[in-house]
Amino acid sequence: MRKLYVERPLTPGETLVVAGSDGRHLARVLRAGVGDALTVCAMGTEFSCTVTAVTRETVTVSVGEGRPAGGEPGVSVTLCVGLPKAEKLEHVVQKSVELGADRILPFAAERSVVRDGGSPAKALRRAKIAAEAAKQCGRGRVPEVCPATDFTSAAAEAKNADLALLCYELGGRPLSEVLREHPDARRIAVMTGPEGGISAAEFEQAAAAGWIPVTLGSRILRCETAPLAALTAILYEYGEF
Repeated sequence: MRKLYVERPLTPGETLVVAGSDGRHLARVLRAGVGDALTVCAMGTEFSCTVTAVTRETVTVSVGEGRPAGGEPGVSVTLCVGLPKAEKLEHVVQKSVELGADRILPFAAERSVVRDGGSPAKALRRAKIAAEAAKQCGRGRVPEVCPATDFTSAAAEAKNADLALLCYELGGRPLSEVLREHPDARRIAVMTGPEGGISAAEFEQAAAAGWIPVTLGSRILRCETAPLAALTAILYEYGEF
């Protein structure tokens, strides 16, 4: 069944007009017709909808009953990723959405090769990659890919989480051990560094903000591998695999 994502609440019985690129794609490429069924995902809820009108630019649907969306994990994981080179960040966005990340926050670290997060066009490209990955793997919503920020703002994410974990190659407790001590955590933040890792000064700042240093084993992982490994381990520990 065709699936569409919108970023606002829906109510059964209302009429939704799908315009822009989504409307054109439904009308011209997928050739939606009156009476066709369409699933619309809105803020984590799936609605069974029916197409009621089609033009070359828009598709109008009647919103039916809603149900909790499938494909969404029971634990929310925010990945705070030290800015790597562009293609590496795009890889992390795509794969972390497939695995179940709730939010991706890139940040410029002291040792980041890339420090500005790229142009607005690149930010839009990352959002598009997240949307395509969400559709491909059957997510109930498109995870947020935030604009790149600085380290201080990323470190402040700890206050919004039940558990904040800093993946640090120079020491820390095993990730599995820390996770098992927090079985009821439902909002988890994970921070990983860029190509050069987290600096000593950044480590101290993160620790003061409430981040718990953890290790991902005896092997040093690449900057694009570490966030995906940590995310997978977290979701496994909380019963998502």
